[in-house]
Amino acid sequence: MASSSASLEMQDTTSDGGSPLSSNSVYETKYQKSLRHYLTREALPKESNYRNLKSIVDASLQPRPTLDDLQRNTIPRHPATPHGAEEALDKEPTGKVKLGWMKGVLMPCMLNIWGVMLFLRISWVVGQAGLSLTLIIVCSANLVTFITALSMSAVATNGLIQGGGVYYMISRSLGPEFGGSIGLMFTLANSIAVSTYIIGFVNSLQDLLILDWVTRVQIGLLFLLIGSQVDFVIGAFVGPLDDTERAQGFVGLSGELFSRNFYNDFRYAEGSDQNLFSVFAVFFPAVTGIVAGANLSGDLKDPCGAIPKGTLLAIGITFLTYIGYPFLLAATVVRDASGNVTEFLDYIVNDTEFIDGEKSILDAPSFTGETCSNLGPAAVHPLNLTRCAYGLHNNFQVMELVSVWGPLIYAGCFAATLSSAVASLVGAPRVLQALAKDRLYPGIHTFSCGYGPSNDPVNGYILVFIIALGCIMIGELNAVSTLLSNFFLASYSLINFSCFHASLIKSPGWRPAFKVYVNWGSSAQAATYSTALKNTLELQTVEDHIKNFRPQILVLSGPPSTRPSLVDFGNVITKNISLLLCGHVGQNIDWKKRHSLMTRGTAWLLKYKIRGFFSVVEAKDLETGAVNFFQLSGLGKLRPNMALLGFKSDWKTCDKDEVISYFNTLHSASATLVLQVQYGHESETSSPPATPDIDRAQNVSGLDGARDRGAKKRKGSMTAAYVGKGGTKLTKSALNNITLFQRKQRKGTIDVWWLYDDGGLTLLIPYIVNTRSKWSSCKMRIFTLANRRDELDMEQRSMASLLSKFRIDYSDVIVIPDAMKKASEAAKADFEALIEKFKTDGDVGDGMTLTETELMSQREKTNRHIRLRELLVENSIILFKAKKYEKRTLPMPRKGQVSASLYMAWLDYMTKGMPPFLFVRGNQQSVLTYYS
Repeated sequence: MASSSASLEMQDTTSDGGSPLSSNSVYETKYQKSLRHYLTREALPKESNYRNLKSIVDASLQPRPTLDDLQRNTIPRHPATPHGAEEALDKEPTGKVKLGWMKGVLMPCMLNIWGVMLFLRISWVVGQAGLSLTLIIVCSANLVTFITALSMSAVATNGLIQGGGVYYMISRSLGPEFGGSIGLMFTLANSIAVSTYIIGFVNSLQDLLILDWVTRVQIGLLFLLIGSQVDFVIGAFVGPLDDTERAQGFVGLSGELFSRNFYNDFRYAEGSDQNLFSVFAVFFPAVTGIVAGANLSGDLKDPCGAIPKGTLLAIGITFLTYIGYPFLLAATVVRDASGNVTEFLDYIVNDTEFIDGEKSILDAPSFTGETCSNLGPAAVHPLNLTRCAYGLHNNFQVMELVSVWGPLIYAGCFAATLSSAVASLVGAPRVLQALAKDRLYPGIHTFSCGYGPSNDPVNGYILVFIIALGCIMIGELNAVSTLLSNFFLASYSLINFSCFHASLIKSPGWRPAFKVYVNWGSSAQAATYSTALKNTLELQTVEDHIKNFRPQILVLSGPPSTRPSLVDFGNVITKNISLLLCGHVGQNIDWKKRHSLMTRGTAWLLKYKIRGFFSVVEAKDLETGAVNFFQLSGLGKLRPNMALLGFKSDWKTCDKDEVISYFNTLHSASATLVLQVQYGHESETSSPPATPDIDRAQNVSGLDGARDRGAKKRKGSMTAAYVGKGGTKLTKSALNNITLFQRKQRKGTIDVWWLYDDGGLTLLIPYIVNTRSKWSSCKMRIFTLANRRDELDMEQRSMASLLSKFRIDYSDVIVIPDAMKKASEAAKADFEALIEKFKTDGDVGDGMTLTETELMSQREKTNRHIRLRELLVENSIILFKAKKYEKRTLPMPRKGQVSASLYMAWLDYMTKGMPPFLFVRGNQQSVLTYYS
């Protein structure tokens, strides 16, 4: 049972969640001791408990106590944590170069996307496909990369990212099966990419392997690339500078030429007849540089922020150039030209139709195929004309022709080749390094070693160099490029699939800070029995992991139709993501009665679209039945890991054995949720407390004619759906509380009092509730305790930092500095009145009576709970309109030291008159991590 209680309230006010702490609070210096060891053995929430994926921390850092430690008082003493010791664990090695989003992501992506295709193939694409289809090709290719970038951004912001780039993100999202395959493919793809870029430049790259030098080189190359493109744009507007350029097909801006080049003219080229798809295949590698920044994830200061920002901005900037340059090319350069200046000048000077204005410059024989063949390289012209050597179809150096100063275009092409090679040469070894560290393949661990302050994978550089050199020796760039495209397309598809898969299964661990990504839709229909059985058996082999933790809830509801609010709340948490099991504990249940209960309970869940199961056990009391549920319910990994109960509001008047049984049930559960809804919980014999003795008005004995509760929208239909026991009419307040978790909460606040570190369940449950559509408009405020008054600012910053790493949105973080202050005398008097009837003069209690010895030994804890009640009122007094939902850490009493009556009094007093209130206690094992 977990002692993490969260207070979740919904409010009607427009408060922004600012800190409402009373300025008149008095802090007593005599309480300036460590809260951890003065009043409680509980650990306060702190980052070090969530740093490691398996929640294993150094013993010297005072790890979170286990559940048995809290219940049996077996916590070992630990030396105090040295100041700054926790922060030191997160520090990077000194001297390591870390890059920002511009140098680390934006520039590598732009340099990779602005590759040789920009200078050598964009004009050929316009010549083959025409401007109209070129725009479709460019937009389609960029749409693929844009969607991939959105998915990559979502995956990249789902936790802290280490070195390994795309491999690390996919392997941590989909697992080692996908990650290992894609990591190997990505290493080979980048290695092969080097060979397509660095022919002629291999020797010059050998001195550029250090990250700092790579960054400096990229800055210079980027300016050179931008300069060459500016040179081209200016040249397009200036027009041809001499007759030679005109004869080669550059005629300047022309509306007539623009209209002629608008439509396609597919021809035989590159060994085959070209069409839309073949031209798209040639162009697509031009936009495959979007992962250049992600591949350097381990060298980024803030990869979660840098990768989305840099990648998307690079795609946007390069898209503008790739979409704009075809317009300039289509309006300035003809498709075919002979390049013969004499023929061209003869037409300009001597053709009378041209002189009279009946023909345009575009009708020159040099451009129309009269003096050179435009039938393609393999075709034989009837007049044996030589093939046209210039124009969009025939000359790959059209951009150099159009530019003001041609040598700058050659320099830009050189820069594009060199920059792409540098990015691939740096990225591939780092992906291989991350893959080798995970030891997914035998014999590659040697590539995990790094050297120098930047942990450079020198061994990987050598391997990539060898692979690239081998591909260069093949000499067939078309074959190499085709292979390269397949590798990158496979990588992109897996990036998108990893994002789709994570969002589809709705794992609570999927909390990307970047939420704008493409959700491809829903999964297939429900699996058949054989498929379900097979998957359940396969689930047995899956190792449990924090990232995949799901709250699988056993709701001790009794027949679900009698406690709909409790079942509705459980459904809010588990719907579509995890297991919900409603349980009923009864006495004297024969086979006929069991069958009737099972049939009606299951029918009710199906009718009202509650995604869960219903089960019945026979036991003498709640404790025995609950223990049976805890031990036997579920199948394999599909087994409840926490229990949800209603608060036993009649504990003061019911039989003492019922209270003791309820109290022991809370102790028996590994993790516990206790829901308190005012006017909405009463006890029922042999059943856990929950909503009042009510039932749905409709018959639920079968499914025939069943209508879901949203079918009728007329006023009063909700009232008719619920009646009290015996058909009595419910009050409006009781009805509102019963239907609270069915209604859309348009405004409100979820207050989370994360008092003690129970593993993070107190934070995870309200986060899940806040992601539901009916609660998504609510703000979430986090309350926590300060160890010492002089650490208030530090505690607030630490908590804000931890929440940010968890990717959990909140409106405010409020640190309570005076939780150990003495409660007011009036509050103490109210509490004394609550427990007065249970006091005894004897020395030994019976589990319900309170002895003077127990009251004295628990006086500090009693004061703390009374004080917490005062803090709840102070911070929630304006939110009492039943539009607020509070969650608070459930206190964990030590076995044999706290009686059931005192414990129930603590809970009752804290929640008296409060909005819907949920106590949460995790099992002291981490359910949150900030690693991806």
